[in-house]
Amino acid sequence: MTAAEPSFTLCPSLVATLAACPIEPQGVIGRAPRAWANHVEAGLGDRLALDETRIDRARLFGLAREGQPEKFFLSVMAWGGMKVGHGISAWAERAHWSPALDAALAGGLPRAELYRRFAAVPTTGMRAAYFTKLIHFASALNEAPVGYIMDQWTAKSVNMICRSQVVTLDAAGYVLPINDHQVYEAFCKAVDALGEALQISGAQAEERIYSRGGRKPAAWRRHVKTHWRPAVRPKKEEN
Repeated sequence: MTAAEPSFTLCPSLVATLAACPIEPQGVIGRAPRAWANHVEAGLGDRLALDETRIDRARLFGLAREGQPEKFFLSVMAWGGMKVGHGISAWAERAHWSPALDAALAGGLPRAELYRRFAAVPTTGMRAAYFTKLIHFASALNEAPVGYIMDQWTAKSVNMICRSQVVTLDAAGYVLPINDHQVYEAFCKAVDALGEALQISGAQAEERIYSRGGRKPAAWRRHVKTHWRPAVRPKKEEN
């Protein structure tokens, strides 16, 4: 599979299932950025004047335009619910991801290239599920193509709707590091195609399949939890 020729088709019945799910605004999710960052490093959230309450997607898109990469990074990670221990590791290794984040916020580079740059400098505690959040919220939504969040929920959804393992997941459904920039481009093209099928933007389609979790998950999240199964791996031939 290459980025230019993704080998998938959308399952009409699952597109219809997603379309029939009530549109439930995601709203604010994750953790309050200031308190979360203060756990990552004493006084960090206070020093950077991070938001004291949980935030939503619109706030993250706005932060991307403020020209404060560290504030943006910490806010995205808190919104995404990153574990504090992983946040400590990722923050300690910020020299790894800072150049890629600066490039994402500057704009102008293809989404697959941004993915390649983040993946080329592995950061402890921050795999694709998190650095694609940075790519997404750094995207200018009025300029296509947009990079999308490739985490367990969006990847499971794309694999189900495409009836193909577009993104390689482990048995628990988490995105594996083996997925490269070409896989990411194929994943994003699948989200773009889903947006076209639903007659909405790709960003809106991504938010629909990201859905909402918690104690009362949204309808599509419930559907994925109920119906997703790990890919069956072929058995090794016996000698």
